[in-house]
Amino acid sequence: MREKHPDAAVACYVNTSAKVKAECDVCFTSANALKIINALPQQEVLCLPDKLMATNLAAVTSKNILGWDGTCIVHERFSVETIKEVRKYFPDAKILVHTECNSDVVAEADVAGGTTDMVDAIKSSEAGSTFMIVTECGLADRMRVEFPDKNFVGTCHLCPYMKKNTLKNVLQSLKNPTENQIITLDEHVRLRAKKTLDVMFSLSSTPV
Repeated sequence: MREKHPDAAVACYVNTSAKVKAECDVCFTSANALKIINALPQQEVLCLPDKLMATNLAAVTSKNILGWDGTCIVHERFSVETIKEVRKYFPDAKILVHTECNSDVVAEADVAGGTTDMVDAIKSSEAGSTFMIVTECGLADRMRVEFPDKNFVGTCHLCPYMKKNTLKNVLQSLKNPTENQIITLDEHVRLRAKKTLDVMFSLSSTPV
């Protein structure tokens, strides 16, 4: 991709591996993606790995966004039909959609963004407000605990990879890690990957 687009900046989502980050110029989160993209000096930006997020970013920036052909197995499953069904039975519900969803699903949203954007929308709402959270099930479960005075409706999709993490496994990894739980990075890769994080933090504090 760099050979095909030598003048493009390469920006990767924060959930990519260290080896992928080492080949990129900057990384971003779902919350700061637009700010990072707009702060880059290049007009052309290769955005990876999620092509749906790239499409949604392209709709709100003047930059030329080039997407990689990848998707999230959770977010690509949400449909406009599901949202319309929820609106039929809960017309006052606010629809909060993650930007890894298809663009037609994002177009149905009251709020589209990352996890932080959704949580902020819920925090700032009044007691008794109703929400449909279009993302991995874990966030809806968390919000039901943190905001018992608010209502959460609709379906969600589980991520089989995220659900491999448990509190028990985290505690065991911290107290007595096994050999396959210890991650050792090549120093050259580590330093190059760290640079993408450093650039992200720098651009995050830059007015756009």
